[in-house]
Amino acid sequence: SIVNGSTSGKLKYNISADWWDVESNITQVQINYTRTDLKASSNFEISGSGQDIRWNVTRNGGIDYFDTNFNNYTINFTIPTTWNKINVFNGSTNKTDSISPYSWNNGYIDIKIPNAGNGTYWFLNATSTNLISSIDTYVSGVAINNIANFTNVVRFNITFSEMIMNGTLNFTVYSPTPNYLNHTEIVNLYLLNTKNEFNATDWDLSLNATTYGLFNTRIAWNNGTAAGFLIGNLMILGETELIIDYPPLSSTFDASDIFNITISFNDTEKVEGLANAYINYSLDGGNNWRYRNVTYIGQGEYNITIDCNDSQFIDYGQQKIIINASKQDYNNLSKSINIKILGETSLTFINPAGGSNFDSLNIFNITVEFNNTIRTDDII
Repeated sequence: SIVNGSTSGKLKYNISADWWDVESNITQVQINYTRTDLKASSNFEISGSGQDIRWNVTRNGGIDYFDTNFNNYTINFTIPTTWNKINVFNGSTNKTDSISPYSWNNGYIDIKIPNAGNGTYWFLNATSTNLISSIDTYVSGVAINNIANFTNVVRFNITFSEMIMNGTLNFTVYSPTPNYLNHTEIVNLYLLNTKNEFNATDWDLSLNATTYGLFNTRIAWNNGTAAGFLIGNLMILGETELIIDYPPLSSTFDASDIFNITISFNDTEKVEGLANAYINYSLDGGNNWRYRNVTYIGQGEYNITIDCNDSQFIDYGQQKIIINASKQDYNNLSKSINIKILGETSLTFINPAGGSNFDSLNIFNITVEFNNTIRTDDII
């Protein structure tokens, strides 16, 4: 080997003295040998959303097998100061108790292991904090709390727990089961200013969202010494319309009438009627709600059968019927219709009897009975 410029493997040294006839006897030599070309491979894993990062730094193979006269090996791992829970191993032997940390005050720390030995391989394990705090969603600058309509363009911002100036964001969106990839974006942060919130993507949902429902959003980031991973959700709702097809507004019915309110509940983007929707209605201004007497007749149309003599109609006259339509993964809608219900009556002469005769000076009462023929009660 080449030692101190020697091609013979021998150490060269010179002795200078201020007097003549000097003799030097060397009885012991200490050689400090430092290798700076050793490299270790590093990798990390994150067990789940928001979990700490587990780092592994491994030097495969021995440090090099020196002469048997060499001893007191010292190994130095230089790692970020943000790493903690540090453990060092020589093969299966835990050497953590031997480490001596030293900080360089530049964001890095040296982990020194004295009396290290060669070994078959060395590795260091450590953890660091997951730096991604949240995935935030906006439409036209307004926070939407992760609920969007199919026609929206959604902005996804990624918030970190500290200021970030570099690294790579990898953002993906997966559809509901069977979890197809619907959207992806990779953002290089190296040229951006230091901050703690970054725009990952602006996604026009209508371009490639294949269905409605609860989508899975994922963001992964790392810069080589720190990392983060977070899973979020985005509920995409189909846009709908609710139309009252029959009866016309302000229709009038007799108290004995039974009629159908026909409604249409449609997906406005796919231009199709919605089957299996959940329809309920109220006859008393929203105090009580009913689900019965609702029949699906096809193409998104439903009949709601109304009995004008229903006890929930408190009185005759103007009535407001409120109708709700909903379906999973769609926008819910509500509409109302005003109708007029007329009580049905009978008028009966009680006195005088038919054909009665009176003198011109007589004063008499005509007694009549005016009744509600449907509810069989007197009208006062």
